[in-house]
Amino acid sequence: MKNAGLIIAGDFNFPLWNWETMSLKPNPVYTTVHQQFVDLLYDTGLDQIVKEPTCGENTLDLVLTNSPSLIPRVEVIPGISDHGIVYFEFKTKPDILQNANRPIFLYRRAN
Repeated sequence: MKNAGLIIAGDFNFPLWNWETMSLKPNPVYTTVHQQFVDLLYDTGLDQIVKEPTCGENTLDLVLTNSPSLIPRVEVIPGISDHGIVYFEFKTKPDILQNANRPIFLYRRAN
């Protein structure tokens, strides 16, 4: 699948990273793992597209993609737990498989 769009979503639990300013929050603990994760996103060309907090003041639940144009809508809806629900829509085009012509033998009609 050359040039396929990639979407990865989930609770990544990086509360010390400020996705709005793309920087670590002041006096962070575990700075190395936060920075390594963001470096991985840069190295792989993935963008994080959730732009509002999903748990308190933190954006913990992320949607990562290599093609942001595939995701025209993202919003955080209040949930029943401490996390909001990340709702997003994405554009897709189904692969349509062509049926190959093949002979069908009718054995009941054979002599």
